[in-house]
Amino acid sequence: MSPEGSKEFALSLKSRNTALVLLGGALVCAVTSAIVYNSNKDLARGLLAGSLGFDVISIPFSIRSAKKLQHAIWLRNRDVVFGGK
Repeated sequence: MSPEGSKEFALSLKSRNTALVLLGGALVCAVTSAIVYNSNKDLARGLLAGSLGFDVISIPFSIRSAKKLQHAIWLRNRDVVFGGK
């Protein structure tokens, strides 16, 4: 694999990991919201808003990860077909 393909793949993994961490944060907020709902409705609503915020913030990272992965695959295929450039 060419150095630029390796770089694109590494960037894809970094973006994917960031998106997964953000989605994990969203899950923690949602579960905590469900747990505290009966005792503190305002806190539960705030945690749900935080969960939605994490979800929305993770979208660009997921999209960037998919694009970088596709570009890395394209570069690898180019190298295989045309003998590396």
